[in-house]
Amino acid sequence: MNTLRISLIALILLASGVVFAKDMVCQNDQIGKKFVIKSDSVAFYGVDDEQDVGRGVASVNQIRTRKIGKSLTKIMKLEGDTLSLHIQNVDTPSLVDDYMSLRSARGHEVIYPLSCSSI
Repeated sequence: MNTLRISLIALILLASGVVFAKDMVCQNDQIGKKFVIKSDSVAFYGVDDEQDVGRGVASVNQIRTRKIGKSLTKIMKLEGDTLSLHIQNVDTPSLVDDYMSLRSARGHEVIYPLSCSSI
């Protein structure tokens, strides 16, 4: 009975999107940045950096995660600005639907396309 209860809880968590098991790497060549997205952190690199994925130039750990269906949005504060990374479908990333939004404290927002893939 206990095993069944634990299995049901795990299934509900997976179906509701609470568990995010895929690590992803996204990049934008216009701003020259690469983002490694994990379940609890985001690491930032230069696009041309040949560094190990486990070691980031800068990383943010206080992140809000919004997962609805197969879409994923990571929202974080970075140097006073709000940075959002949105992936419409984590199973099949798309250059058209995936984007990064950078909003200043004054409310100015710039949106860049992202090229993402699973790692």
